[in-house]
Parts: sequence; structure tokens; C-alpha cells
Amino acid sequence: RPSDVDALRNETPDIGYQNGSLMLTHLKCDATVSIYDATGKLVRQLKASRNGTHRISLEQLPLGVYIVKAGTTTFKIARQ
Repeated sequence: RPSDVDALRNETPDIGYQNGSLMLTHLKCDATVSIYDATGKLVRQLKASRNGTHRISLEQLPLGVYIVKAGTTTFKIARQ
């Protein structure tokens, strides 16, 4: 039986960056993923896939700092 800590860990999305793409895992099904630029403008928004993962290409976005909100979790990333 998983502990409460394990349950919380499974509810928190993981984020990674590889080959110009943002990789999000452990998302709740149909969680909204939003990407904002440094001024707070929404630049991309989508729904997570049924398996709780999503790959987002950032190649079209200008270099800079972005805020990624995935469900109730927020991450800051820098595209350099």
C-alpha cells in the first residue's frame, strides 16, 4: 500500500527538456497545460493525454523565460 508521501509524489507532474521539447509526465488525465511568456501572456495551451504524459515542442517560441502551469503545479523554464 503506498504511503501518503508516495501518493503526493504521483500527483506532482515531472518536467524535463530534451531536443527542443518540454516533456511532462505524471499529469492527471486531461489536465490543462499552459505556457506563459515573461510578461504573463498565454502563448500555448493544451490538454494532457490520457496516459498522463505530453511532449511540447518549444522550437517556435522565442528564446526567453516561460512559466509552465500543469494542473496545479507551476514551473519556470528558460529557453536559451
